[in-house]
Amino acid sequence: MAQGGRRFTKQIIYGSGYAAILFLIGFFAYNTWFKPAPTCTDSIQNQGETGVDCGGPCSACAIKELFNLGIDQKQVKYFPADPEKKTTAFYFEIQNLNLTYAAQSFKYMLDVFDKNGIEITNSIKDSIVYAGGTTHIFDIINVPFDQINSASVATENLSWKLGTDFPKPDTGSRDIQITATSADGSGITMSGFAQNKEAYPLSKMTIVGVLYNKDNIIISASQTELDNVAAYSEMPFKINFPKNIFMLGTDETVYNFTQDLKIGSTGDDVKKLQGFLNQSITGQFDQATKDALTQYQKQRKLSATGILDSKTRNYINDQKLEMPKTLQAITLTKADGSKNNGVYVQGIK
Repeated sequence: MAQGGRRFTKQIIYGSGYAAILFLIGFFAYNTWFKPAPTCTDSIQNQGETGVDCGGPCSACAIKELFNLGIDQKQVKYFPADPEKKTTAFYFEIQNLNLTYAAQSFKYMLDVFDKNGIEITNSIKDSIVYAGGTTHIFDIINVPFDQINSASVATENLSWKLGTDFPKPDTGSRDIQITATSADGSGITMSGFAQNKEAYPLSKMTIVGVLYNKDNIIISASQTELDNVAAYSEMPFKINFPKNIFMLGTDETVYNFTQDLKIGSTGDDVKKLQGFLNQSITGQFDQATKDALTQYQKQRKLSATGILDSKTRNYINDQKLEMPKTLQAITLTKADGSKNNGVYVQGIK
């Protein structure tokens, strides 16, 4: 019995030794080849963080508590940019509600959809927004305006930085003027001076201009950029808007149609008729113009032919209705130069 007991004891000792060796081999193999490296997303305080997955080699703990950038999807505006090139201009604002942190870089994704909710295209670009600030975004999409039904914006890849380390430069503007670029009031230019009020130069200044009509509705947007603006200086700028935007006219005359108009008709009289009917000004008498004219005739108990015939023409002329002299666009698409149209200047050090 004594000899058997000694043999059993040796077996336990040898077995324990082998188990320990196997454990050490496995432990070494796990830590060498299989153990995942510490990360900032493993919910373990395992690499010198000041909190779980924040501080130390990870982002500051305060960043985990930041608000997302704010975008009012209902205020994503879009307007015809260049009908010939079939492009559309977009304007929207991105707000940073965090008063102590700036997004020194991020990407915004502008998604554009048709009437069936199918995505037509998108635009992904870089931008910045200062602590507690608002960035005004202007973008151009190579899609015709009439193909677009809605748009949405999202942000990603935010790189946060303390606002004290990424301060907003003090900028401004003065002597803003809104003028038409041609005699008929078509095409608008916004001009003025952009100001750098800081003691250091700015590598770039982005100036976004927004136009409003007489009802204070945004009708267009555009932008320009200035490079290398010296400290305590100002530079002149000019922003050109699409030629389908018109200034409100002050001179008035009377409607006086002199010829029959129907589908297929073109020219200035068609533009005048479309303006009278509050239609988009194309100079082409199309189905939309016919439908609007038919509705007008029905309301006045005229023969609803959808044709500007002699009876309808004489009826309109007899009303002695006044119209702006430069009626190339409906009221919605006319800029009111007397209003405080928006000019947003953002500088980058």
